[in-house]
Amino acid sequence: AFAGDTIYAWSAVMEKEEIVGRSDVGALRLRTIATKDRPCADFPYMRQTAEGQREYDPAVVLDLDYTVLMPRRAAAKPARKAKAKAPAKAPAKAKKAARR
Repeated sequence: AFAGDTIYAWSAVMEKEEIVGRSDVGALRLRTIATKDRPCADFPYMRQTAEGQREYDPAVVLDLDYTVLMPRRAAAKPARKAKAKAPAKAPAKAKKAARR
């Protein structure tokens, strides 16, 4: 890649893995592919040659397969039921005015 080139990249989750003994994290296997001057809309990656073999598209400048640890989402807490509120008591002045 040279100055003025545009690099486009996309990632995909290839696999999710449990980590034995850890409930707070999990592992994701990711694959990131980047191309030079070729938008990701058609996901250019491999192409078929005249001989029927698959090869990288010439625009591909990166194909990275890696695993990352990710924190797990906290389990959703069950919603608490709202307590019914007792009606508010009227101020003493209002009570006196109501008696008149």
